[in-house]
Parts: sequence; C-alpha cells; structure tokens
Amino acid sequence: MAEAVRNLVDHYEELGLPVLRLLGQEDRSPALQALADRSRAVHAEWCDWVFAPSPGRTPQRRAGPPAGRS
Repeated sequence: MAEAVRNLVDHYEELGLPVLRLLGQEDRSPALQALADRSRAVHAEWCDWVFAPSPGRTPQRRAGPPAGRS
C-alpha cells in the first residue's frame, strides 16, 4: 500500500500543474472536456485496482462522477 501511495504522490507532483490547467479549461472545449473525462475514468479505474478490497478491508463506495458529469 505504501508503494501505491508513493507512486500516486510522485504522479501528482509530476503532472499536477498541467492537470489543474486542463481542469480549469475543460468547460471551454469539447475536446478538453473529453480528455478530462477520460482522465478521470482512467484514474478511478487505477484507484479501484490498486486499492481493491482485500481480506479484512471494507470496500468504499464511489460517489459517482462530479456534478454535471455523466
């Protein structure tokens, strides 16, 4: 688990600013919105895989897509 968290933090440190720029502009372009939506889906899939329930762990329920998204 520690390695997964370290990987995630490294990823955020490397790509955090470009991702924030993308998220800040996604409502200006259908292409940017599609890229942001796909990126959210890939991130959610990765989190589900890495943090999958294991024996003795209670699964968490995902809240769903952000408001206004499908």
